[in-house]
Amino acid sequence: MKNQRNKRMYYSICAIILSVVMVLLDVGTVNKYVFASTVTERSNGYELVDKIQDASILHCWNWSYKTIEENMQLIAESGYSAIQTSPATQPKDYTYKGVVGTEVGIPGYGGTGNWWKLYQPVTQSVCDNGQTWLGTKEELESMCQTAEKYGIKVIVDIVANHMGNITGWKNSLSDVSPQIGEYWNSEMLTDASYWHINSYQVWMSDSRLHFTMGSLGMPDLNTADKRVQAYISNYLKELIDCGADGFRFDAAKHIETPDDDPSFASDFWPTVLGEARSHYKAKTGGELYVYGEILNTVGDNFSINSYTKYMSVTDNSAGNHLLEAFRNNNVNTLNMNYAPNVSVLWAESHDTYMNESSRYASDKSIVRTWAMVANKDNAAKLFFVRPYYSVNILEGDVDGAMKGNLKTSLTPATMGACETYTWASKEVAAINHFNNRMVDKQENMGTEGNIAYCFRGDGVALANFSGSGQISMSAHGMANGTYTDEVSGNTFTVANGVLSGRINSEYGIAVVYKNVMPNPSSSYPVQIHASIGNGTSFYGDSLSVTIEALYADSATYSASTGEYGSFTGSKTIDIGKGLSSGDTVTLTVTGTNARGTVTQVYTYTKMEYDLENCIFFKNTSGWSTVTAYVWNDKVSPVKNNAAWPGEEMFKCDSLNNIYALKINPDAGYTKIIFSNNGASQTKDQTMGSIGYMYNMSTGTWEPYKEVGDKTPTIAATKESSVITAAMDVTFSVTDAQSSTYSINGGNPVSFQDSVTVRVGDNLAEGAMDTVVINAQNGTKTKSSTYQYTMEYKEPVVTASVSSGTTFTDSLDVTFTVTNALTATISNGTTTTSFENSLRVTATDTTTYTIVVTKGGKTYTFTYTYTKLKEAQNSVYLNVSACSWFGNDSAVAVVKFNNESGYTKCEKLTYNNSVYYKAVVPEGATSVTIGRMIPNGNIYNTLTISLLSEKNVWTSNSSFNGGNWTYSSAIGTTLAN
Repeated sequence: MKNQRNKRMYYSICAIILSVVMVLLDVGTVNKYVFASTVTERSNGYELVDKIQDASILHCWNWSYKTIEENMQLIAESGYSAIQTSPATQPKDYTYKGVVGTEVGIPGYGGTGNWWKLYQPVTQSVCDNGQTWLGTKEELESMCQTAEKYGIKVIVDIVANHMGNITGWKNSLSDVSPQIGEYWNSEMLTDASYWHINSYQVWMSDSRLHFTMGSLGMPDLNTADKRVQAYISNYLKELIDCGADGFRFDAAKHIETPDDDPSFASDFWPTVLGEARSHYKAKTGGELYVYGEILNTVGDNFSINSYTKYMSVTDNSAGNHLLEAFRNNNVNTLNMNYAPNVSVLWAESHDTYMNESSRYASDKSIVRTWAMVANKDNAAKLFFVRPYYSVNILEGDVDGAMKGNLKTSLTPATMGACETYTWASKEVAAINHFNNRMVDKQENMGTEGNIAYCFRGDGVALANFSGSGQISMSAHGMANGTYTDEVSGNTFTVANGVLSGRINSEYGIAVVYKNVMPNPSSSYPVQIHASIGNGTSFYGDSLSVTIEALYADSATYSASTGEYGSFTGSKTIDIGKGLSSGDTVTLTVTGTNARGTVTQVYTYTKMEYDLENCIFFKNTSGWSTVTAYVWNDKVSPVKNNAAWPGEEMFKCDSLNNIYALKINPDAGYTKIIFSNNGASQTKDQTMGSIGYMYNMSTGTWEPYKEVGDKTPTIAATKESSVITAAMDVTFSVTDAQSSTYSINGGNPVSFQDSVTVRVGDNLAEGAMDTVVINAQNGTKTKSSTYQYTMEYKEPVVTASVSSGTTFTDSLDVTFTVTNALTATISNGTTTTSFENSLRVTATDTTTYTIVVTKGGKTYTFTYTYTKLKEAQNSVYLNVSACSWFGNDSAVAVVKFNNESGYTKCEKLTYNNSVYYKAVVPEGATSVTIGRMIPNGNIYNTLTISLLSEKNVWTSNSSFNGGNWTYSSAIGTTLAN
């Protein structure tokens, strides 16, 4: 794996140095000094925030890794310092009955689409077998590397509370998805100790017992089990190795803490997060960011502190309530339940949009809410990217006016794609830029008439509920002068305590401050969609696919079966004619615009419809599209096979007009309706048995007898998988007159009934053995392909001393390479080859780059060690003797030469003592120190003369008086 995570420290140090230099030169501005807690990464000109807790986070919901990477520059331009991906594990039912669904789903219609499958994992590792809409592990790594180039942090959504179900709400082993056994661990299908198997459901009460031990509708993992903890811990480490900087834990409040009742408490959080943080620290030298989904309450008589000691948490009601007020045209302010420095805020989330009320909010109301939410000091902020513009689901784009029957009127959004760009609008980008520029500046939120405002530093974000137009309001302390609205470029003026100017934004948004950032690009990357998902099997003479190239100036398509052409917008094409069962057709779609060219490749396989586990329907009314809607009315909530009108049936007997539909025999379906794609339909029918046919003319079920030859079936004792050693696999066929197998394209070998094949012998890491089984029974044929890949062990480099370590004289480091024979190491001057391990001695600040080549891939590992230098232009405050800093969450603030207004210092720990650091501006001769509590009040101020080379000051227990002492020796160490 290409490990370039240690560059982050180097970039941060460079950014700090650059920021200090810029500050010292810019003596004419109001903000003449910069503190370490407010340093931003400016190397690419985007002024992104380094600490995720201060950042705007873009929730790239359902986007593929490629889609995120293609949009990375625009994400940076729009002021997002972090992105959040969907869960990277393998989802349940990616391929369902041979079909890969592409639709996201429809807001308010539970169970539609595919988005929810990502929250029912069947593995606890990065999905790398093609069974996800997000992409490959290599694409995840590439996306993370690109994010790092732009200074953007990567958060991955983690589902550790539960895994995939079959029907739901059973809370038993019988409801554990068999895909967990197929793709992850077969023991989990039979060993109940992996799960919380009981009679509890989370909805039964607000007790911690029900919250943590009960089922959410999916099999609930026993997170106290050390095997389960190891699965999650190893998965987090795998993601960190891919380049992840943080995690969001889904359903976090449903995982127990050490503070819970001893009968069900566990050490899941300190164990799993402790290991992940140590791994991240060793890889990058930085601090891993973690937050948990905590909705509404953590349970009766339980403290949120039991979670915030390990992570930040979602303060969902704060943003939800503000959005509800704004969409009802009630100008209001933000009210929080938790401390900002442990909170994640939003205007809406994927759950509130798909399942709750935020779908009734227009994009305008979302942006207005974001103007306030995004500028809460010290809180992280999550912007959810909607799959639909509100104009497409609201009548006249009016809040609350939901269109009727979205199932038929709405063009479905596509999994893996970015469907909307409100997140990159001028308004949202300006709001993000303002937050980045004003980090650590206390906000002043409020309302005045029809305007909601948020003042920070010497600027303001405004949301005018009257829309565009001239405004005049109190300046709330902004200095007299002229300012610029970043959104429109209009000039705003402050004179005699009055702020005035014109808002041009249709959303009523203005972001007014000095030296504004530029608007983001209005040119978006090409988005290519196909109505049929990659990897889908089809059964007819050809396959009809609708392709779309959004934002493309030109687009083309070509199929391996000869179809080709150009198009604009969208086009429906038929491909795959003339193929035999088992053959594939490849469709390539390319779109181009000013941002570049994007190509997507789709592969579809023609198959003969397998009539195992089917019900049948005799169409005596000439219906053109026969569908079957099947459900189980004996469970709550009701379980169905698909949204109305159900699944399209396959015409298995053209002569007699008989249709077939595969049925999950474990689903327990009790009712069925047949229809002409939702138009003409039968009455509710009692479900027939598998193998039976419903005769429309008689209204009865009768056994179905397949006309002609039966289709052979093929089975294997080991499905396609990654293997760690050579093994024997037995393949068997039934209902076959003849059958053959071939290995890696070799000559077919005949066999009867079954054959055992050795796979993996002398197979190199990453190489694959492919076995093809062909069976024939008269006119019916069946072909199955099995692939066995020898596990590829990526090179690993370890260092005896963690990257980022500082030293004073010299430092000895031993680098060890595993899973590779040779490597090279460079210190920027010389390059040396070595085997297995090498010891080096650093005598100055040095970056070592180790390059390993294996299997045609190049892996780069970077380690930096810094030699300490004398402190420059800094003052350090040792406050360990003052208990107030722990008891009332106070922080140290300073101002130099009696300037107006204080600024927070950076908190440091050295030799078990607590320090606060501030960078001294040029020409400063005195510093005024104060103690600021969370409400912003400042106490115990003291002015001290700055002495040359005397930069460390130690307080007494009261943080004031004449007992301050100073030293320069400690400061030398702290400065580095």
